[in-house]
Amino acid sequence: MSDNNNTVGKVTIKSRVKSFGGYVIECSHESQALSCSMNFVLYLPSKAYNDKKPCPLLYFLSGLTCTEQNFITKAGAIKYASQHNIILVCPDTSPRGDDVPSGKAGEWDFGKGAGFYLNALVEPYNKNYHMYDYITKELPSHLVSSFKDEGWIELINENLPKQSIFGHSMGGLGALVCYLRNPSNYLSCSAFAPICHPSRDVCAWGQKAFKGYLGEENKEVWKTYDPTEIVKALSNNSEQYQLLKQKPSILIDQGSDDKFLPQQQLLPEVSKTCYLLLN
Repeated sequence: MSDNNNTVGKVTIKSRVKSFGGYVIECSHESQALSCSMNFVLYLPSKAYNDKKPCPLLYFLSGLTCTEQNFITKAGAIKYASQHNIILVCPDTSPRGDDVPSGKAGEWDFGKGAGFYLNALVEPYNKNYHMYDYITKELPSHLVSSFKDEGWIELINENLPKQSIFGHSMGGLGALVCYLRNPSNYLSCSAFAPICHPSRDVCAWGQKAFKGYLGEENKEVWKTYDPTEIVKALSNNSEQYQLLKQKPSILIDQGSDDKFLPQQQLLPEVSKTCYLLLN
């Protein structure tokens, strides 16, 4: 990857910026899951970019209104990723493009920038809004198929990188759902101020998104995108439960002065219930 605006596999490299000895790399590709062009950002530490040595991947899923740029430019995480030889992967929060349907004018909690990391069932959103499949299947597959010959992807198997996942707010919700439903695909999970119980009737963000994307009649499907409901439904004898028990504890970090706490959007108290159920 020596020049800007070149293609590696199915991924187009849009730019590279040197940072803490490694490189921030802006990428784009055509997504079959979302039926549009998507952007994502990588940070490759020096061990990966310069030495071509394998490093683990860490996905960050951003929250409402964000793009692939928010975390990589604002969080200050690159310094620590460089120190610990971790590759950061920052996808966008929804499908994009003029042909992609969105919410009403002025809405910031539904539509573009608010994909909620689920697979929509309701028209017209069911054509593009398949962020769950994009995060758990398509994006990892593109990373492996496009970059495995570069030498820096550490693989669990021939199709899956060694990876973990975390996120903030809506992205924390997405990280928890992706991890809880696919524990064999990730080493660990954490979340900052996640939406812990979106299907609960007091959670306005969750109610709006689930009704709009999944349909009010599909309440059982709602539960599959709700971390609290996923944990409550686990059977002690299931393979999923046993895998989760073997993993490091999920870290959930919630600030006490978060303005969305009194609005009951985040409901972090249910994360304690999840912990007790898993342990």
